[in-house]
Parts: sequence; C-alpha cells; structure tokens
Amino acid sequence: MSETCPRVILTSPRTGSDFDLTKQIQVLLLLLHRTNNKSLPGLKSVVSSSFDKKVTEYKGFEQFGALPAVLLDSKASYVVQSYIKICSKEELEELYNEQYKDIVVPLSLHPVANYTVQTLLENISSRSLALDMCSKIVPVFEDLLAESITGVVISVTKCCYHHGLTSNFDIMKTILEAFHIPDDQSSLFFRCVMSMTTYEVLLEKIEYSKKPTQSGKPRRDRFEATLAGSLLLQGLFQLGLLGPLEEGLCALSEDHILYLATNPQSSHAVQAFLSAVTIPAAAKHKFIRAAAFLADKLVVNPCGSRIVEAMWLAADSPLKSAIAQTLIAKEQAIRENTYGSIVFKNCNLKAFKQGLNMWEESERKKKKNVESFEKIINKESAVESTGKSVNADGRSTVGDAIENVQPESVKPKKLKRKESCVITDKPKKPKKKKIEKASL
Repeated sequence: MSETCPRVILTSPRTGSDFDLTKQIQVLLLLLHRTNNKSLPGLKSVVSSSFDKKVTEYKGFEQFGALPAVLLDSKASYVVQSYIKICSKEELEELYNEQYKDIVVPLSLHPVANYTVQTLLENISSRSLALDMCSKIVPVFEDLLAESITGVVISVTKCCYHHGLTSNFDIMKTILEAFHIPDDQSSLFFRCVMSMTTYEVLLEKIEYSKKPTQSGKPRRDRFEATLAGSLLLQGLFQLGLLGPLEEGLCALSEDHILYLATNPQSSHAVQAFLSAVTIPAAAKHKFIRAAAFLADKLVVNPCGSRIVEAMWLAADSPLKSAIAQTLIAKEQAIRENTYGSIVFKNCNLKAFKQGLNMWEESERKKKKNVESFEKIINKESAVESTGKSVNADGRSTVGDAIENVQPESVKPKKLKRKESCVITDKPKKPKKKKIEKASL
C-alpha cells in the first residue's frame, strides 16, 4: 500500500514498532459492544478520529478532492464497517453528516470504499438519511455498473424497499436506462445484465453471430455470463423485481439455458430466480416448461444438478411428471453419476418408476407433511409475537390470557420415579407369603 493511503496502525508501547492490528480492533469493537463495556466510547472516538487524515493524490480520484485515508485502505475499511454496525442512530447520522454526505458519490465508485457505503446503507434507520443517500447514488447507477460495482446498486435497492422509497425512485427504469435499452427491446434486458454489456454492444454481437463463417457454417450465438451480472440479478430476484427480466429469461433458447444452468457464476442467478419466495409461481413454471426437457443433461453437472432440484421444488405435479420422465429415460447414466444419484434420491424417482399413482400418493403425503410443519412453525411464531396461542378458528385460548405464574403457597407435587428394573441371569425366586396363624 502506498504511503499516501496509510493503514490504521497502533504502536506497541513495549518495543515502539508498528503492528497492523486492524483485525484485533474489529474483534475488540464487537466484544466491547456485546459486553456493554465502559471502554467502548473511548475506542469509538479513536476510530472516528482516524477520519481526520485525508488523501488528495489517490490515483483516479484526484478530481474529488480530499478523501479519508481510512476508507480507501483495504484493511482499515473493515474497521470502519465494524464501527458502523455497532453505532447508534444518532452516531450514524453524525458520521454521515460529517464524513459521508459530501463525498458519498466518489466513495461509492471507489473499489474499496464502496463497501463502507454498502454497510452504511444497510444499517441506517433514518428515512430522511436514506432518502438523501439514495438521491445522490441513484443518478450514478450507470457509472457504478460500468465499474461492475453492483453491491452498491443492490444496497440502494434494498434501502429503498426497507424505508418505503420505491415511489421516489424507479429502480428498474434506472437500470434499464443505464444499459441503454429501449422500451420495445426489453426482452434483451436479461442478457444485458448477465453479460454486463450495453444494448448497443450486445446487438453488435448478436448481428455478428448471424454471419456465416469462412467455411460457410453458421456461427453460434454465444451467451456471456459475468459474476457482477449474476450478483445483480440475484439481488433483484430476491427483492421480487422481475419486470422485463421475465420475458428475456423465459424466452432463452435451449443452448442458452444449458449454458446458464451449468456455468458456476450464472447458475446462482437461475437458482435465486427459482427459489425466491417473492417471484410468482407462474413465472417460474414458464421457465421450467422450457428447461424440463434438459433435465437429463443438467443433472450430471455439479451446478446443473442444483438447478434441477430447484426446478423440482418450484414445479407443480404436471411439470414434476415431465421432469421425472426425462430423468427416468436416462436412469442408468444418472444413477452412476455422483450428482445425478443425489437428485434421483431427493426427487423420489424410485416411487415414480414403480407407478404414477404410488408416486403421486407419496408426493401428496410429503406436501401434507410440509404444510402441517409450516402451520406449526407459523403458530409458534404467532405465539412468540403475541404471547397468546391461537385455536383452529383463530381465537385465542382463555388459559393463555392468564399469566402462567404459580403463587408461592401452591407447590407442584413431585412425581415419584419408578424403580429401575435390573436384569440378571438368574430369575428371581418368588417371595413366599407369610401365613398368619389363627389365634387359638
């Protein structure tokens, strides 16, 4: 690390040498916060004073003026993130107004400092503070995506939903504009986000793929997946932001589905789409209909096998039957494969092979058990939140209205333990009953 961006250094009082103790400071901050130690305010003041040292010659960010050196360092920024997590509402407002307010845009664009901005967005509880931060970051979405800093985009989106700012900012429209996608070409939105390329660049690649090679053979329309695009899609799917992404995802060709489901980066986005509770079942079923006939090719792949299991959990009975028939046709090859054998067992395809009626009955029992278990969990969570148990008709019981406290005068009876039975090799002789002699 250059001298212009120093780390948070503590000097050893014994030897006078410098040690990088950023990890120890993080642990100490969390420990003192958990134990409510009196030394915590002193350590907080030490961390907050580290913002005073500014850097003006950081490469690529000279136009933004002086920035706090502690936020630009790859190790010291972790201390700031730990500090933000334990700050109170008042302390966060003070930190934002004094350090972040005027430089939140350059910090969001910085490859290291953007993580502290994400942590601040996730921990602020003031709606006015969230509105001020989002109003400054949303206009630079295109710059953030150009630098592949998708974490800040997702954090801003989550912050808007958490604080009820969706009416103030149209996140999906802003992302569409950042990729230069016209309104009538929203079907390419999914491909643009996954490949992190603008509409113009993607269109050039598609047109190039239509041209034949020198030998006259047609070119393949290759799909490109990036880690940044996958992370952005995962965040959008978890928040239920589908919109124009549905059309592009469900209209993919078989080659593109096979590539996306077996790619280590893009498969996580597909899995997030299938497992997200906020995504409607109709959209999931539309995708599964196109991918069900590729299940035998996906199931033998480490990434694709997880997609098949996610499809199975999201599918209804007709779609499950289609997936099962595709897998049963290649049963021997699937059961010999490590990943395929796991999916074969988890999907209960042995019962499907024995008969459709038996398999449907088995699936019906599984679904019934899951629903009854969910009812128990929901009932327990309702009791914990309200303090009253609820009957089947939705009314609270009379006994739960009274506090379960026994007076000191009434003591519960102790239950006597049964004598333990000892098994021996020799059977016990029956005891002889004493016969009382009749009195003369």
